[in-house]
Order: sequence, then C-alpha cells, then structure tokens
Amino acid sequence: MTDKLSYQRIRNRILEIIEWIIESEKTPPELGFNNLINHWDDWTYNSKQASDFPAPFFSESEGQLLAALTDAINIFCQITLTGIKNENEALHSPEWKSVIVLARHTHEEMMKRRRFSEDTILDF
Repeated sequence: MTDKLSYQRIRNRILEIIEWIIESEKTPPELGFNNLINHWDDWTYNSKQASDFPAPFFSESEGQLLAALTDAINIFCQITLTGIKNENEALHSPEWKSVIVLARHTHEEMMKRRRFSEDTILDF
C-alpha cells in the first residue's frame, strides 16, 4: 500500500470518528466516551496544528478545523482526567457541547470533498 492510499484511508477513518462524535450529541457513545476519545487519538495522533493534516489529503481549512477539534477534545478530557465515570454528566458539559459544534462544522467542511477511495490512488 502506498502512503497516498494510506492517507486516503486515514481521512475516511477520521470522518467516521467525527460522525461517531456527532451521533453522541444527545446520548453517550455506544462504546463509551473513553473509547471514542482513544479512537480519535489513534487516528489523529493528537495533532494540534493544521500542518499535521497534510495536503492534498486535507485542505487547509480542514486541517485548521481538525486541529481545533483536537483542542476541544483535549479540553473536554481535562474535565475528566481520570476517565469518564458519569457519561450523562459528561454529555451535558459545555466542553462536550463545544466538541459537538466543532465536529459538525468539521464534518460539513470535509464532506465538501467527500470520502476518498480506499482502493484507488486519487490523482489530485
């Protein structure tokens, strides 16, 4: 597998996690907040700068939004340093609401270019 194809797949996994976040606006994630946050870190490497999301797989605006979303998730994690024990309380926190707003905006921006092929290298 080439690096290009890997990045196309990484983009798609990040989109899936963003959708999982959005689905968790009113009910806790099915597999739990801790798993959701861990998946985000697994696929984004806790990237905090737009440049951590390379072109052409991510646009400049997508990279900025993804970095902002990572920051919001990290702020959410700061209120639950030892893990999320009360998911309903976490769900209604202002920090989680900020994550949801950014996730919706990021998803909207990323879907302008849609999901990328996972089998064919795109010619950008």
